[in-house]
Amino acid sequence: MQAVSVINFKGGVGKTTLTANLGVDLARRGYKVMLLDLDPQCSLTFSFYSPADYQKHLRGNGTTIKNWLDGFLHGRPTTNLGKFFAHPTTLNQQIGAAGGYVHLIPSDLELINVELRMFTAGSGSRSGGAELEVLNRRGALRDAIREFPIAAYDFVLMDCPPGMSLLTQSAIVASDHHLMIPTRPDYLSTVGIESLMQGLMDLRTDYNGQLAKHGLLAEKEFISPHLLGIVFTMVSLSATGPIGDHQYFIDRVKARFPRSAQTGADAIFTAMVRASNKHFGNTSPADGFPVMSTWANNPSRDELRLLTDEFLTKFPGLRKAAAA
Repeated sequence: MQAVSVINFKGGVGKTTLTANLGVDLARRGYKVMLLDLDPQCSLTFSFYSPADYQKHLRGNGTTIKNWLDGFLHGRPTTNLGKFFAHPTTLNQQIGAAGGYVHLIPSDLELINVELRMFTAGSGSRSGGAELEVLNRRGALRDAIREFPIAAYDFVLMDCPPGMSLLTQSAIVASDHHLMIPTRPDYLSTVGIESLMQGLMDLRTDYNGQLAKHGLLAEKEFISPHLLGIVFTMVSLSATGPIGDHQYFIDRVKARFPRSAQTGADAIFTAMVRASNKHFGNTSPADGFPVMSTWANNPSRDELRLLTDEFLTKFPGLRKAAAA
């Protein structure tokens, strides 16, 4: 089971579109996928459920990530996370007989209030109970994912909110070595990548130091977060490739991150996804089947499939799915 965080400090860079399409394309190839929506905007959730269905069947039944977080005691969950997943029926019926499927742990529009309470819990003294509660919350998602039945999922993909919130930190701790950064090839979307990488290192130092300070190394292990890859999204193309302004920022990022410092592998995905206001603006049609990766005669679908091909090369020890 491979846990992957999809993260960027900048909003509007295609995190949700990438997470939804990658998850469904993996399922169509026979892999078992859990999607976690950690963003209070609920965009990933609304990619699979209409607002009416969300209110009636997800929030109404108390099956969102907020309901799991509400049950925390001293920063630790009191309920198994696996009890909060939803099964997008229409989607899974259309995936086919390859043996793959998609489950979703929905977000909640009130998740921002949970975030505020989590920060309040750690806003006082940075020692003793408050610090330990923050430490527990940072590691809770990793522990919860490891409680999933070993054969239930091949991938857990987490759509993170912008910024280094406690929810984002918990996703980074849970994914550890597997962080994907989608970015548009423009100044505002790419300028924060370096800050994000520094934030990862700061989190590693702080989290690992807290583990040692509180004597928890027998229970939890150190983290060493590093980059799975940077993915360029919403790329404007000419007949010969990205337009000049976009190529400039692509080359600039490639020069800054030619290789992953930890793995030595390429830090930039070769596959990129073109700009499409129609497709990126309509990720949640009424039939509950939102993804471009299934639409015929669609260049964005083909690019997303190439991205999935490349994504799978990052996991050489992964089992071969039936339809791969």
